Amino acid sequence: MSTDSAGAPVAGTGIRRIEDLPVFTEIESPDFGADLDWIADDLCRRDYQGLLRHDSLGVVVYRNADLVAIGTHEDVSHQDVLNDVEGLQARFMQASTFGMQPPEHRPAKSLISRQLTPKSVRRFQDAANQAVRGALESVTGRKEIDFVPEFVHPVLAGFWQAVLGLTPAETDEIFTILPDFFLPFSLVATEEDLTAATRAADRFVDLITAALEREMSTGRHELLADLAGDHANMGELGRPANVCTHFGVALPDAFNTAGAAAANNVLSLLSNPDSHALVKRNPVLIESAWYEGTRLHSPVLGTTRAALRDFDYHGLRIPAGTALTMLWAFGNRDPETYDQPNEYRLERDQRALQTTFGTGFYTCPGRHTAKLISETILSALCDGSLDIVVDDVVWGKASFVHEPTRMTVSIRES
Repeated sequence: MSTDSAGAPVAGTGIRRIEDLPVFTEIESPDFGADLDWIADDLCRRDYQGLLRHDSLGVVVYRNADLVAIGTHEDVSHQDVLNDVEGLQARFMQASTFGMQPPEHRPAKSLISRQLTPKSVRRFQDAANQAVRGALESVTGRKEIDFVPEFVHPVLAGFWQAVLGLTPAETDEIFTILPDFFLPFSLVATEEDLTAATRAADRFVDLITAALEREMSTGRHELLADLAGDHANMGELGRPANVCTHFGVALPDAFNTAGAAAANNVLSLLSNPDSHALVKRNPVLIESAWYEGTRLHSPVLGTTRAALRDFDYHGLRIPAGTALTMLWAFGNRDPETYDQPNEYRLERDQRALQTTFGTGFYTCPGRHTAKLISETILSALCDGSLDIVVDDVVWGKASFVHEPTRMTVSIRES
């Protein structure tokens, strides 16, 4: 590859620089994240198609094929943008796989992933059923509820209390901590917000480490017993000093992102009455509703990865260290991959092409648990004995977390 001393492309090589890319402007909208339809249309129907750039986000990737290719590229690693901010959530990030580089990342990530495979999470179906039943009993018949804090959060609390032995006081504190923890995902976060996020992250590390160490010592929980065994048997490469902290720092998504996924799935289905009626008549379609709901309303719009080494992508020189913002949600709305991508269709069969939870080895390890919980909620709410009506929805704005900040519903027995 030929470049001059300043790194600019040499005439005739056809290699472009990042500075040559068009700017990603849609993120400047104050409604970014609230309405994905217009952004997807704007991105995918403009004359220029390809990678974009942004001063804060680096290279922006949004087409399905590009997300898959770059997300699985050998020269691209997982790196959360928080890891680049000195001092921000430092204790959390140092214990997390988000900022780990190869070759340590793979064995460290596998230690978590092995506990949460599709086969592994099936053993928690009874816990999910009980958590959903308990939450339903507390809200059925009330005039209205705010669906996420009054239904989804109790489901998640009950589930993780059963699976990990967390106490009600611990899950209550986790839900109190998480709003501050996720402040850095806001596009308008202030310095005060970032300070609050670090305090929340520090408290979360202390809380979850102590809770998991306590429960692991009892030997009562299958997941923790398997985790301890795998940790004891792994080699030194990527081996965490404290396995409870290592697994624990993966759990904010088990509460916040899993909750957003559940709410988004329910809202997507209820917003399409014909599909809702069809699922109520044919419960086998619950899984299709999960896939279509997360395709249309991914709980996280995007994450950041990084170039490990200089590489060229379709004539674009990407230097080592370049931030790559992967807009997974818009890969799910790519018209080259999905016909009429902004429409809800239960019959879609391109599940393998979805980018909801990322691509490659850095794909979210908790996606199967989120699927289990969401499908259990959908199944319960589509029972013929219940009627559920959405009265009002307010989507969050200016954030990479995509979820309703208010979702007022009523649940009644038929």
